[in-house]
Amino acid sequence: MIKKPRIKSLLLLAALITVSYASSGISVGCDDTKKVKENTIVLQGKVTRHNGEAASDIKVSILRLGKELDSKSTDKDGRFKFDSLPIPNEGTQIFLEFTLSESDNITKSRPIWATGGSKVTYNVSINQDSNDISLTRWLVRQRAIDLNNRDQFSFEGTEATFTINADNEDCIKVKDNSLVKIASSEVTLSGCVNGIVANGSASVIIEADKDIEVTAEEKNGIDTDDNATVKLTKTETSTKNNIFSITSDNGDSINAKGSSAVTIDPGTTGSCKITGEVNSDNEATINRECPDDS
Repeated sequence: MIKKPRIKSLLLLAALITVSYASSGISVGCDDTKKVKENTIVLQGKVTRHNGEAASDIKVSILRLGKELDSKSTDKDGRFKFDSLPIPNEGTQIFLEFTLSESDNITKSRPIWATGGSKVTYNVSINQDSNDISLTRWLVRQRAIDLNNRDQFSFEGTEATFTINADNEDCIKVKDNSLVKIASSEVTLSGCVNGIVANGSASVIIEADKDIEVTAEEKNGIDTDDNATVKLTKTETSTKNNIFSITSDNGDSINAKGSSAVTIDPGTTGSCKITGEVNSDNEATINRECPDDS
């Protein structure tokens, strides 16, 4: 039997470990994007000065179609946060406007692409002497995507890191004539039952300036059927040595059926890391344009 003082010590140690993880920025436990409501986003960030100091009392406004959705001022640590901003699931362009000088009415705005059902971190650095603003981090954590009929989802942001942690769901699931198109700096699909599932005449197109990683924990990395198409490719402006990784822990890395088509193309200087079986029916096609396919 453990004595009570010992229990208190263990609880104190656990609390200290929890605080340590939180303060270091390490994510513990499951992704919480499921808590984000449909057709809304959570947008948060930090504003720092060019010397690295936190910029407090900077007004941050969110604009869409010329109208202000909301505005707040940064706190003493330079942070801001907007909960439940109305953004359609299929995606739209919004503007973040930063007021650098209230007295002189000097503002700088940056356009970003936003998609409903996501948590977005957007950090910037400002120089109030030259009235310049630069992006330091853009992270999008998207909830699992499930489309049918003629639904569409698009994300455009080659400065962003785009992630889906599906927490035991299919990361991307499309059917009928639906379309998913993602263009980002890096794309990571994790915590997936299936990484990408496409049926009917649906299409999934993922473009990355750097790397694409698809990890299926239970079934297939990419699973296609009927006339569906899935294409993973580098962006037109990419000059990086892209690495496209497709992994299945318990299924096929790629399973193409029917007359579906899968294309993996990291570019002539890129590489593929495909872990698991690759299977296709007679009429299905898998194009692996990988210089050092492994």
